Amino acid sequence: NRRFAANWMLQGSYTWSHSYGNCEGMVSSDFSQVQPYFTKTFDVAALTEHSWGDLPNDRRHNLKLYGMYAFDLGVQVGGNFWLRSGKPVNSFGMHPTDPWAQWYGVKAFYTGGEPCARGCAGTTPSTWGLDLSARYDVKLWSLDWYLRVDAFNLFNNDTLVEVDEEAETETFAANPSYGMTTYHQPPRAIRLGFGVSF
Repeated sequence: NRRFAANWMLQGSYTWSHSYGNCEGMVSSDFSQVQPYFTKTFDVAALTEHSWGDLPNDRRHNLKLYGMYAFDLGVQVGGNFWLRSGKPVNSFGMHPTDPWAQWYGVKAFYTGGEPCARGCAGTTPSTWGLDLSARYDVKLWSLDWYLRVDAFNLFNNDTLVEVDEEAETETFAANPSYGMTTYHQPPRAIRLGFGVSF
């Protein structure tokens, strides 16, 4: 972390982490259950079989860099770069024997009747992005004005972020859309800003 001095500053960080277990917590990213304490994780014991592994938000490597330079004429330019590793991919299917687990649908860590533990299908690709910003400050009529432009995902990266993780249908048939992309990085966006303070 370099504090702002001599017209510029720079911050950076790298984090290594490992999110591992059989339960993500109050919510379940596996099945988009976002209501706290309302997940199906422990409703049926059979759904916990083979559930140990890398959790949905396990992103092993995270790198962040942010910098800014201020020109004497009132213009500031900045950039934000980030890089992170992909997330685990599961292969959910129907439980082969437990009728109560089958009642919940495609929620078991089985595929084709065989165990497929949490994260057994690898990970999504690593993703990265670069955001840039520029700001111009000017004093006019005893007021402080500024103009600003921000560019998010400057290179318009569209790396996949999430895929369909249901390998089977409720009829035990193979799901033809398994592994297909369900979410990409958001596309490039430009934001213009104008402000005044007094």
